[in-house]
Amino acid sequence: MRGNFKKGGVAAVMALILVAAAVPTFASGDDPLVSLSYLNQRLQALEAKIDGTPGSSGSSALEVVDLKSGDRLIAAQGTELIPRSGKVSVIAGELGGLSDITSGDDLKAYKKVSLNHLLIAPRSDGRGLRADTNAIVMVRGSYHVEK
Repeated sequence: MRGNFKKGGVAAVMALILVAAAVPTFASGDDPLVSLSYLNQRLQALEAKIDGTPGSSGSSALEVVDLKSGDRLIAAQGTELIPRSGKVSVIAGELGGLSDITSGDDLKAYKKVSLNHLLIAPRSDGRGLRADTNAIVMVRGSYHVEK
């Protein structure tokens, strides 16, 4: 019996040593344990980044922008614009104007824009829309309004 106890005892001690040596690596700085509250905070931050914020930052939702006559809406690259009311015309950059996705046209400077057409700014070089009258434009992406 003593021989079996010695063999079993030695095996148990060796197992404890291996477990004790492995435990610090589970909770080290390289591989920390993660709490549920930490995961929830990270997920909320990610959701906020995906949803975007309203205003001149890049929002992923369509935002309604009211323009007064003479206002200039300057769009960043990839920003989508949909004129909903009023009269607006194109502000072009050095390399061209806006892409009218609805009609398949490249809109040049000062071109009047049809209502309810989807426009995209292909570059961030000062392109956008000028409100010839009070106007409403739906915008998805980054932009700023100059008075």
